[in-house]
Amino acid sequence: MRKFVPVIYDVTHSVQKPGGQLTGAAREFCLPLAMAAAAVGVDGFFMEAHPESAQAFSDAASQLPLTSVPGILARLERIDAARA
Repeated sequence: MRKFVPVIYDVTHSVQKPGGQLTGAAREFCLPLAMAAAAVGVDGFFMEAHPESAQAFSDAASQLPLTSVPGILARLERIDAARA
């Protein structure tokens, strides 16, 4: 697929559990799934983050704490570098 278009992995929406009024999520799978995407090779990542993720107006169950993003990106960069 990467031959034709850039591939972007959607970290936070991929763990959502759609429901009626509120969408749930299995946030604990964000990092392992993102790491798997980095291991197979993607061109980028999309993730929603919030300073107080539980208080976010939209997708609160799947949003990552903003403070966790630098560490997540560092891990993904190390995995990507190991692929090369």
